[in-house]
Amino acid sequence: MQMADTAHVEAIHYHHIGWIWVLFVSGMLIHWLGQVWRLSQDSKTQMKTVVQVNWVPMLYRSFACGLVFAGIWQHPQMIASLLRFFGHPVSADEAEVLAWPMNNVLAGAYGFGLDSLWGYVPWLKSQMLGFVTSTTEVKKTTVLSQTTQVTQTPIQP
Repeated sequence: MQMADTAHVEAIHYHHIGWIWVLFVSGMLIHWLGQVWRLSQDSKTQMKTVVQVNWVPMLYRSFACGLVFAGIWQHPQMIASLLRFFGHPVSADEAEVLAWPMNNVLAGAYGFGLDSLWGYVPWLKSQMLGFVTSTTEVKKTTVLSQTTQVTQTPIQP
């Protein structure tokens, strides 16, 4: 029995489309929060500073992830086709599983997963703007100021 014979197909209503995008962005934001927290701990700086230093790469990655997500949503067979292109054999059953219709759970997983791919896969990471990750880079961009108060005490004879 094929999976398509037992699948339950439901039409996506317009309010579902909004939730899918909200959950996709939420998944991506959760991954960002984890990276920003880790970088702030590693560099001993505030999370706000890490975000200020990395906001351009974060927006760049979010746009790229959104484009990939929209492509997968419009053409669910894209993942199986991509695997075949790189020489991985994909059976018809596997292709069917990889082409699940978009739903709320998948949207959140794609948001978290696609940003993870951009952040951790070596080849993909080098193709995009990366987060500032070293301690010295974050500290160089942080402006520190220090004030010193001098008090004078009268000299008594």
